[in-house]
Amino acid sequence: MTETEERWRSLRRRRLIDAAAKVFAARGFEAASMDDIAHEAGAGKPTLYRYFAGKDALFEAVFVHALDTLEAQLDVAEATTRSYAETLLAMLNPLAAMFREHVVSLRTLSESASGADRSRRRILRQRRGHIEARIAQVLARARAAGALRLDDPKLAARLVIGMVWSGTTSADYDDEAVAHAVTALLVEPTDKSRDLRPIFAKPSINDAAGARGAAK
Repeated sequence: MTETEERWRSLRRRRLIDAAAKVFAARGFEAASMDDIAHEAGAGKPTLYRYFAGKDALFEAVFVHALDTLEAQLDVAEATTRSYAETLLAMLNPLAAMFREHVVSLRTLSESASGADRSRRRILRQRRGHIEARIAQVLARARAAGALRLDDPKLAARLVIGMVWSGTTSADYDDEAVAHAVTALLVEPTDKSRDLRPIFAKPSINDAAGARGAAK
């Protein structure tokens, strides 16, 4: 296989995974069919089966790809931010987005008793543990600065995952609002970063009245 053919095959596989993610998110694993996924991808079923053995294999590919993408986004967050608060926010935004996009699939994994899903849950637990450890490292920086509201960075990281998940299962709050709220609950911006300012940026009634008075 030439490099061009390999690139094309990788691109086609990615498109099939993206199509499957949309179908699983809209219909759930049980209701989704390979026909639905092929239609969403604009491909024939034989094409799907050339890349994936069946719906189970495609489902696993979807959530593994989602976790791989998240890990890459965490790499970017760590490489492009300086303060612990900036880094935490930059990590929680893609985490929230991943949860929201794949909430149906993640619920399927947590609720299913099938052998295949038990295997996937083991993979998910391992990956979650790695993500928690990365968040805990950031929170340890906050603790060293005297800014972590809890004494245990590992426990705080586990709570972060739960709070972000809870926030993104509601349509009332967008991903950025959830990320800011969780950050504000756990850390104080004592490094004088401006990260958390948007959380407290909404003017009070008194602030608004003062601004009107100053403008006169």
